[in-house]
Amino acid sequence: MNSATASSEMDRVLLITIKVVLALVLLAPLIVMAPPLPNTFFPFIVGKALYVRTLIEIAFGLWVVLALRDPSSRLPRSWMLAIFAAYVFIVLLASVAGVSPQRSLWSTYERMQGFVDTAHWFLFIWVLTSVFRSWGDWRWLLSLNLFASILLGLLGLSQHFEVGVLDFLKATPRLDITLG
Repeated sequence: MNSATASSEMDRVLLITIKVVLALVLLAPLIVMAPPLPNTFFPFIVGKALYVRTLIEIAFGLWVVLALRDPSSRLPRSWMLAIFAAYVFIVLLASVAGVSPQRSLWSTYERMQGFVDTAHWFLFIWVLTSVFRSWGDWRWLLSLNLFASILLGLLGLSQHFEVGVLDFLKATPRLDITLG
């Protein structure tokens, strides 16, 4: 195997890994910090936020390596991304100039929003548009999203009809499933 083939194979592995990591982000609604996972202050929020942010950071780090190795994997020109970047910049300015910059930048455990969250979602969109280029890629990703939605719906039905699928799904006047 020559170096060009090895380099091409490495780029392909990086690309597939990034796509899988980005796809795993779509499973976030299913995350709840219930046993066997460690306890958190807000089990329906903190776990999802940490899960998503970690995966986005991993995907972005891998994408940087791929973009340096393969220029065709770099960010395509897009007015939507430019507008989103401007929005993220405005959120940063508003966060710094707000009444409580710390809460504006980091938010609280109860909400897990703020500039940091907005910046992570911007990186998610950035990497997503860089690596998902064909209709086949998007179809695969949207199919996974549909699967997660159907699974969430089935969990909702099991909670409504009091079928004991998961320990934390107790019968309540309203469905909360994995969303709290």
